[in-house]
Amino acid sequence: MRLALLGISFCALAGAFGVSPLYVAGVVLILVSLTAELTVRLAAHSAEVTLKLVTDTVEEGAAAKLIVRAAGWPRAVSRAELCAAPGAPWRLLPPDGARLELEVSPPRRGELIVGPAAVRFADPFGICARERISQPGRLLVLPRLERIPRADLDRLVGLGRSAPRQDGGTGVGGLRP
Repeated sequence: MRLALLGISFCALAGAFGVSPLYVAGVVLILVSLTAELTVRLAAHSAEVTLKLVTDTVEEGAAAKLIVRAAGWPRAVSRAELCAAPGAPWRLLPPDGARLELEVSPPRRGELIVGPAAVRFADPFGICARERISQPGRLLVLPRLERIPRADLDRLVGLGRSAPRQDGGTGVGGLRP
């Protein structure tokens, strides 16, 4: 909008001082800024950005797969960039959209919020830019489960003795397989 204000001020100066070439510059600046604003606003309004986790739960230490899809804007917009998650680098998108499959490694256990993904639209002159943001995804990171070898289990049940208790009582040694 600053460029449009500059064009309006050029037109006002042209009218005040009678310098007709300033009208041309002022009208061109107004038209360029309005066209840039209109195309970027239209692209951001018509675009669709989705972030989908393939699984809702993942084991600690494993990577979770996510799919980011961005599409639906007109080809008139020359530059669209995608950021799959906050802190990730921006990637230039083709004019017809993109579908990316990414893997994220959760840093800790518990429920984590993944995303949101964002698409940023801009005109070629850098006059204006708009973003469209997806809904974030929820991922539950469960503790990793490891098998205990039978020999270790027997040693634990026997509490240090060489053979586990086989008395059939209510202790752990009396449980059937």
